[in-house]
Amino acid sequence: MTDGVFRVFRPDGMLQFDATAATLVFHSKGTVTTVSTTGFTPHWSNSSPSSALIPMDRNSNELFALYMPGYGYARYANVQHPTTGVWYHVYHTMAPPGSTVTWYRFLPATELAAPGSGWGPGLALYNESGQLTFHSDMRPMIAPAALTGVGASTQLPAGRSYASLVQTLAGHERYTWDGTQEVVENDKGQVIARLWNGVADGKLYGVKWNSPTNPSLVEVSFNDQIIQQDVNTSPTVPANSTFYSIPIEDVLFVDVTGL
Repeated sequence: MTDGVFRVFRPDGMLQFDATAATLVFHSKGTVTTVSTTGFTPHWSNSSPSSALIPMDRNSNELFALYMPGYGYARYANVQHPTTGVWYHVYHTMAPPGSTVTWYRFLPATELAAPGSGWGPGLALYNESGQLTFHSDMRPMIAPAALTGVGASTQLPAGRSYASLVQTLAGHERYTWDGTQEVVENDKGQVIARLWNGVADGKLYGVKWNSPTNPSLVEVSFNDQIIQQDVNTSPTVPANSTFYSIPIEDVLFVDVTGL
């Protein structure tokens, strides 16, 4: 190479590390307590028992890895509180309100403090613009495994701590009609409406930790509800349909031992 940038190659010749690319490194960790989806403002109408709201910095390229044992959780969206103006990463969970979610925040190395602002002696690497892309005091993100597809699971190496990184919304919303009708009468016993009965099956796809080293990809209830259609506007049973269907792909499992 003639551009003076530090690079490391594997024995097979594949590029393993390039100082021109900012390494994702650990920044901070914390916990949030899940809140009821029916008793919190802002309110998102859904059938998940609780939500985890993690304050976000919209000016950064932050990534969050989460850990909550025993219950499924899934990424929903970034949402702004209507009164405080604070933005949140929102995850819907199958845990009861008051459950603890641990989060780990990762940033590109170029967004951390510059040398001279806390970095001690050690190996420091820079890109061609002079930005710090790695320091040996940093803790790079280590992802020993990834999963794709609801139902997939893996067994991670024992003796370590892990969290999951799910960065895009995935899930489905389907409308299914069972062919039955509800008859609505007034107080005189007169039929005033006939309604087809159906179910809106709304699920998000996310992660469940069956044990600290055994994660799987699961469905998380999001918008499950009874739906109805007036027989007058739909004389035959409405057709089943899918509003959206987005697969879950490349969920990373991050080693957070000692963080």
